[in-house]
Amino acid sequence: MKRLNASATLSDIFALGLFEKATKVKYDIPNNRLDLFDELISEINEKIDALAAG
Repeated sequence: MKRLNASATLSDIFALGLFEKATKVKYDIPNNRLDLFDELISEINEKIDALAAG
């Protein structure tokens, strides 16, 4: 994961929709599908990297 620079605002980060996904993870990922955490982590990394790239 790339490091965000100072030009990324909180609004930019919240606009990624990751906060909503993180708060709903308990209901969206069933106990028998823990592999979905890997997909979520990949999605988070991709979105943060894209934001960091500008």
